[in-house]
Amino acid sequence: MTGLAVIMTIPVLLAPLHAGTAPAETATAKFAIAPVLIYLAGYFLFGAGYIAYMTFMIAYVRDAGGGAKN
Repeated sequence: MTGLAVIMTIPVLLAPLHAGTAPAETATAKFAIAPVLIYLAGYFLFGAGYIAYMTFMIAYVRDAGGGAKN
């Protein structure tokens, strides 16, 4: 996989840089939080539920005699 990454990087390094061009002006965009608030809340609740589930699942497995063997 590392070899493939190196091979794919070579054309990027060999590509000419256009030093004489001026950078394009960037346009500012407004961001409204309201349309994505439900998705952010859902993502947060999914993450919190996953953490809570795994906390109790680890305790359950340990109580049942499972765990890492030393």
